[in-house]
Amino acid sequence: MSLALLDDPSIDAVYIPLPSGLHYEWALKALAKGKHVLLEKPAVVNATEAEALLHSPLLRKSDAPILLEAFHFRFQPTWQYFVSLVDRSNLELVISVAKLPSYIVPMGGIRFDYEMGGGNMLDLGTYVMYVLRQVIGAEPEECIKCTVRTPPPPYELCDEAAKATFRFPGGLIGEAEMDLRASISTLPLFKVTVIHKEVPVEDDKLQPGQRKARVRKLTLNNFLMAAVWHRIDIEDEFIVRRTGDGEIIKRWTKKTSKKIYTFADADIDQPSEPSWISYRHQLEQFVNRIHGREGSGLWVGNEDSLAQAKMIDMAYEKSGLPLRRTSKFQLKETI
Repeated sequence: MSLALLDDPSIDAVYIPLPSGLHYEWALKALAKGKHVLLEKPAVVNATEAEALLHSPLLRKSDAPILLEAFHFRFQPTWQYFVSLVDRSNLELVISVAKLPSYIVPMGGIRFDYEMGGGNMLDLGTYVMYVLRQVIGAEPEECIKCTVRTPPPPYELCDEAAKATFRFPGGLIGEAEMDLRASISTLPLFKVTVIHKEVPVEDDKLQPGQRKARVRKLTLNNFLMAAVWHRIDIEDEFIVRRTGDGEIIKRWTKKTSKKIYTFADADIDQPSEPSWISYRHQLEQFVNRIHGREGSGLWVGNEDSLAQAKMIDMAYEKSGLPLRRTSKFQLKETI
């Protein structure tokens, strides 16, 4: 990234894949030049930077450029279909997990450079925590617990693995487990599990004095790279009880699986092809927004990105590790 590039009138938009600690500075520089910005996640390294960037006057002008935080999986048909299966009024527990074997992310480099915004929770963990907010459809009220595994000096301020438990409105619990350097025998894992409360089910075949209930468990395997391969499992446990004392008469489980590679698979009228990966879906909506087209309506808005930054701060504060340093960069009027 360079100022010469930002001064080029033939360039309308830029993608910023720099180390996280540089996102704030270069996003502001690009926006000040009127460039639309696709900003790699995490948008910034803490909520203070998020407030300053996402509430910047540059984004409040009538002709303000577009800013999008690149949560690419958010835009794929697989994810949209999976979320449509969730009954948010009857959620019991949501668990999100992502793990990568250690040989994929070697120790050192920008991912473990504290000054550059390094750390597992700001890298792989960003996706895992975002999943909880997406599925639950609400913001966490508190990070109840966050345990981390840290590497030896000089990287001890950057977690390489973490497990965080969040309390959402109504006492709902969301668990996020993320490991950027798991055992070398670990296969890459991106999994979300949604467990619902028991709900009554109508069944005209029940005998007098019986009642039927269902407990639904949803699982999406490989949520992050679903275009390559994924599986949505829908597991329903049915329970028939005696009305008076609640004694279980019968219980059984029914399991079905689905794969959704296009919007047509999900009965959604939007452009897509089986070959489109999540990044392609994301770019489709980024371009639509730039040109003022409605598109699918899928988006990661500025307030969404701000809430995400606050959630990550919650986890770091609970873990005992320091927040990543806030950039000292200040935009000059001449830029």
